Amino acid sequence: MVIRLTQALIHLTRARKRITDAPDHRPRGSMTDTVNVGGHGTRPIRWDIIAEQYDQMIKYATAIRAGTASTEAILRRFTRANAQHPTYQAMIEAGRAQRTVFVARYLRDRDLQREINEGLNVVESWNRANSVIFYGKGGDIATNRSDEQELSVLCLRVLQAALVYVNTLMVQDVLAATSGLAR
Repeated sequence: MVIRLTQALIHLTRARKRITDAPDHRPRGSMTDTVNVGGHGTRPIRWDIIAEQYDQMIKYATAIRAGTASTEAILRRFTRANAQHPTYQAMIEAGRAQRTVFVARYLRDRDLQREINEGLNVVESWNRANSVIFYGKGGDIATNRSDEQELSVLCLRVLQAALVYVNTLMVQDVLAATSGLAR
């Protein structure tokens, strides 16, 4: 959530175009004629809220980017009032707009779908390798003490780095052997 908020705010500082005239791109006609996306897109994005709070969103984004305020502090301020802060609501709407644009791009662009799928496969493979390395208690950290948790994570990272190094050496040996055969 914090990372998405930061990305959205930084994106706002780059996009200086006023958005009050943005059209509503919801499909016309019956909702049964459109693709079912699990209840998403049930209401249009509230561009008026974004337009009203645009200057405030830019102010917060600039503060985060300049380092004068942390994202966590701003998020705490917003959620203190049960998410009723108008700038927070505008940021939620801006996030909805960004997600809508991304989903539309994802559905249209086969290369993007392949790229995301390949990235997910790499992450899943890495996580499977971690579960093999970190096998105790089903791969879970078995303690609630923060110092022991940190030690477990650091040991896992050392083992990961060692595996990467060993794999690199093995690949170098294979490449050296194949180049020797080619001569």
